Amino acid sequence: MKRHIQSAALAFAASALTAAFTGCSSSGVTPSGASYSYSFGTLTARVSHSLEQTFAASQQAIESFEFEVIEASKDAFEAKVVGEGADDEYTIELQREGDELTKVEVSVGAFGERARAEQIMARLETLLAKPGAS
Repeated sequence: MKRHIQSAALAFAASALTAAFTGCSSSGVTPSGASYSYSFGTLTARVSHSLEQTFAASQQAIESFEFEVIEASKDAFEAKVVGEGADDEYTIELQREGDELTKVEVSVGAFGERARAEQIMARLETLLAKPGAS
């Protein structure tokens, strides 16, 4: 009996460690058909737009949810927009991967909220799809 309990405890500990190090990773498809991954509280996707276009749309996306933009910074390779809502911070980090390719990372709060991150990503894509954004 003692050996059975030890085996069960060891199996539980191993599965807990596996879950901790894999970060509950998953993937999906955005409304525009782009694939994304969600891991460790961060939604990661790539958009076929320049860093400059994606940065402008990111600021608009944060403001469209009535969040206050508390940080907006950009250089030739990276950008970051942070918005503050009533109960959380919303962060969009961008990395230039090509002239018309930008990596987008969206995180909500300290531990992440997937549904809100997906809504922000969908709004960002909608703004990028508008005429003049391309």
